[in-house]
Amino acid sequence: MAWGDEGVTKLLYKEDSVTSWGPINSPVSVQLIKSGILRSLRVINQTGVIAFAGATTASLMGPYNTYTDFTVLANAQQTVWKTSGIGAYWYDCVKRALEYDDGPANADLASTINPSDPNFVFDGRETAAGTNTFWTWSLKLWLTQQIRSLGGDTGLIPMSTENAQLTFSFTPTAVSVSGSTFTMQSAADDLSMPYFGANAVTVPNPAVNLVKELYEPVLSEADFPDFSFVNQVVEERPQTFGTNGFTWKQNQDAGVLLRLIFALDVSTTPWGVPTTSLDRSDALILSYNTDVVKFRESGREALARQREQLGYDLDLGVFYYDLLGKDLTLADVLNSYIVPAIQLQMNTSSAVTVNTTVPPKVIAQRLIPIRVQ
Repeated sequence: MAWGDEGVTKLLYKEDSVTSWGPINSPVSVQLIKSGILRSLRVINQTGVIAFAGATTASLMGPYNTYTDFTVLANAQQTVWKTSGIGAYWYDCVKRALEYDDGPANADLASTINPSDPNFVFDGRETAAGTNTFWTWSLKLWLTQQIRSLGGDTGLIPMSTENAQLTFSFTPTAVSVSGSTFTMQSAADDLSMPYFGANAVTVPNPAVNLVKELYEPVLSEADFPDFSFVNQVVEERPQTFGTNGFTWKQNQDAGVLLRLIFALDVSTTPWGVPTTSLDRSDALILSYNTDVVKFRESGREALARQREQLGYDLDLGVFYYDLLGKDLTLADVLNSYIVPAIQLQMNTSSAVTVNTTVPPKVIAQRLIPIRVQ
């Protein structure tokens, strides 16, 4: 038998751990249970009853700005995943739409006549006590990537081997904490908290419920899948940015670039840079070999493309380039081992004031290590 044959690839869903939040803005580490072949992680935010002291407003980045960092590290401190909460949300949305024709993460979905337990509907943006009194919502960290030209899931992690030491960490943020109750609103809207306003919003006993999607351990090495690749998703800050946009450069020999998701926020609501500031024909450029342009678009042209590809609009000021395509092959990727000077530019047509709380973001998905011939 071989990987993919009947009886070899048994998919499992298992809770790994439930971990309480630690001090504000301090990483909380979780050593993952060493069993199976890991495919993805689901991060479920769970709390006691959320309390509203009065009228409040949800941040446009809430509830995902609750977490300033999600990190998955493999042995030798190899980064598998490292994004902010909002970065993980954007990646989740783009992947769902491109690969599964699915709606955004945590969006309202069609339901049967007797739908799921109302105590576990998405309520991360509730602004008053309602049916769901718990602050429940989830995000999926997609640790693997289907590459059809490579035979399926790429980046699987063999947890049961001695060589695989996998650590997950999360960094929660809040205005203050008293005992195990966290205050989650800022006085003014600055994207730093999930809520803002004069009245307190508090959640008791918040914790992260970590669920693994994995395959049952395989006893025979002859049946193993290909473990040659790491699927890496990393949020980075552009090397240069300012009133005229930003420039992000891919390091040489850093892997094979599969997708880029990028965003620029400005200093005033509704925060995302508007397309009126991206009306140049070269507002968005992805290039390589110093001067070879792969993609060149205005903001409106990019929005028209994204709406066609996703079926809906992303958050204001958020854009992406998908190099895998619907066929999910390596035919159109950019390989930094052989293609030099890969860079992404956003060029604004009018000066903008960059948000000081949320700097520009570029979320890069890569395969490491790999050589494309």
